[in-house]
Amino acid sequence: MKRFIALFTVLICMVMILPLTAFAGDIPESLLYEEGVQIFFGEVLSYHPDKKNPDIEVSPVAGIKGNVKEGSKQTYNNPNPIGGFKVREGKVYLFTYYEGDNYIDFFEVTTYNTRTLKVRHVEGPMWERFEQYLNEGKYGEAKIEGMMPYNADLIRFAIRVAAPAIAAAWVISRRRKKLLPEK
Repeated sequence: MKRFIALFTVLICMVMILPLTAFAGDIPESLLYEEGVQIFFGEVLSYHPDKKNPDIEVSPVAGIKGNVKEGSKQTYNNPNPIGGFKVREGKVYLFTYYEGDNYIDFFEVTTYNTRTLKVRHVEGPMWERFEQYLNEGKYGEAKIEGMMPYNADLIRFAIRVAAPAIAAAWVISRRRKKLLPEK
């Protein structure tokens, strides 16, 4: 029994010490799990990349994730077209926006149907995951009325605190049974 407890304790310590999985190039995952993210299709009303403070004025036409005000006029500083395409006023693009950072990227896509769209002018595993999450509807599922169904802190808590606590409670209950006199 002591051998089992020692082995179990070592196993729990290993789980607590091992780092959680993190992706290099985690933009798709950040968009999926972080609060304050907006993903939407928007029409470019004006684009000024060459100004001292570049900006873009956009009218969101369809929200995918986040608090997107469709039909409104939004101005964003330092816009970043991903893939080096020529931006045209009046055209609809896919936008990703981090509210806290006031950081906006936008993409040229093949279609406005999120189930079948492909992002143009980009390649690599990170952008393949981004397309996959869009196609599977994961960004729309990530937030429900401003609340995420789960987050990384809850998962870390379960792994690092709850699991060892449950194991300790089980060991204590086994020892109590041995110490209590039989009737």
